[in-house]
Amino acid sequence: MKKIVTLISLLLALVLCLAACGEKTAAPVSDNGAKAETNEPAAPAAPDAEEAVPVNESRLAAFYAKYVDDGEYALTLKTEDGDVDIAVKGDKQYIKTKLEGQDMVILDLPDGYFLVSPDAKAAMKMAKTDEAEEEDVFSTDPTGTFVTGEEEINGKSYYYEEYEEEGEKTRFYFDGDLLKYALTPGDTSSMTEFADIRNDVDDSVFEIPSDYEVTDLSALLGDTPAN
Repeated sequence: MKKIVTLISLLLALVLCLAACGEKTAAPVSDNGAKAETNEPAAPAAPDAEEAVPVNESRLAAFYAKYVDDGEYALTLKTEDGDVDIAVKGDKQYIKTKLEGQDMVILDLPDGYFLVSPDAKAAMKMAKTDEAEEEDVFSTDPTGTFVTGEEEINGKSYYYEEYEEEGEKTRFYFDGDLLKYALTPGDTSSMTEFADIRNDVDDSVFEIPSDYEVTDLSALLGDTPAN
């Protein structure tokens, strides 16, 4: 899921660039939305006496085959910082999140990246570079082997599969075959809930309304000529 982190970083960079250019920004709005209470497990230690299992026997691989591999899916991630809505269809990606309490939409489209503010009815465009690495928001496609176990979350026992990539372990928790939670342990553990997973995506989420003002940030900064 590194794509989410990358696009959030891009979002912040766009805002900083806009501020540097003297554009007006909206006053921060406090986000007092309540978050779901979770009984988060402690950062997992190495599983006891668990044998590595081939990835082709994993429920995560089955989840990928059902929802991700055909390149069209939508879901909501419930995190400690609020909900994140994601939609993917072919080479188009949509992420809706919050920045300083305001809804923000990030679009990764063939002709560039867009930061869209529904409240301001405005959008900023950043051109893609030749070096830009394209990858799906689900970048941790299961490979190799993993270990399994069971753990209780909110009073319910869940089967989990634990993977390690570049020294970072992630546990994926399942209710039957349905992916419910992911936990990436670190200095503090961060639990993510998977909700409303589906394969149908409305094309309208990738469109910027015609009454929105779109600023070409690359042209504004002199990186590329304006269209």
